[in-house]
Amino acid sequence: MIALTHSVSSINDHSVGCDGGAQKPENTFKHVRIARTVWQRITYVLLTFSAMFNYTLGLLQIKPEKRLIYFYALIFFLASCIFSCRSSKNLPNEKKETKETKSNIPSSKENKIKTRFAHLLEVDENKIRNIKLYVFINDWLGVPYKYSGKSKQGVDCSGFSSLLLQDVYGKKISGSTENISNAINDISMSNLKEGDLIFFKIESKKPSHMGIYLMNNKFVHASVKLGVTINDLNEKYYKKYFYKAGRL
Repeated sequence: MIALTHSVSSINDHSVGCDGGAQKPENTFKHVRIARTVWQRITYVLLTFSAMFNYTLGLLQIKPEKRLIYFYALIFFLASCIFSCRSSKNLPNEKKETKETKSNIPSSKENKIKTRFAHLLEVDENKIRNIKLYVFINDWLGVPYKYSGKSKQGVDCSGFSSLLLQDVYGKKISGSTENISNAINDISMSNLKEGDLIFFKIESKKPSHMGIYLMNNKFVHASVKLGVTINDLNEKYYKKYFYKAGRL
């Protein structure tokens, strides 16, 4: 009796921990009883249904060897009905989510974004498709340069690039421009796509500046003089110091 009392008290001493610990024995037994009761009821329902089904088939004079086939066919039919009902109930929610996603950016703002960046990038408006990207850039254009900055109070080239990739593409990069340039997969200029990274060696033997490629040779970056701005890779200055392009 003493050993049993000590055993139970030990369990109770360890029943509370950082994540709740072990459950008390009485709770465990309660869950077992509930599970057993549920299983018994399910078994009873299945047996009753099987008996009624066989009786009905007997009245219809269906041969015993064919009854199992009809039984499985009925089970399959009922299961199909249940799943189809559940799917149809979920459809309105899916449509609602789609509408909510589209409504995050009002059509009036979307049109203004397309018009503005089509002009800045010198392309047709129908080529401005990644609205999330250009909304992000639109919000950051003109933010001043600040060494090691990563906010709208001030941002540097690697900080701005990392924020853009995280917010728009869900990709994480960190470190200096040099570290990032060593971590990417190099690509040729002819294979540049929207969202790729470009690097420059501006009066340095190591990569010292970076930006995000857009289209039509344009890229966005945090310039020391102008802050977040858009420039052209064909500009004499950037053409002179261009180092390489890459993709995560």
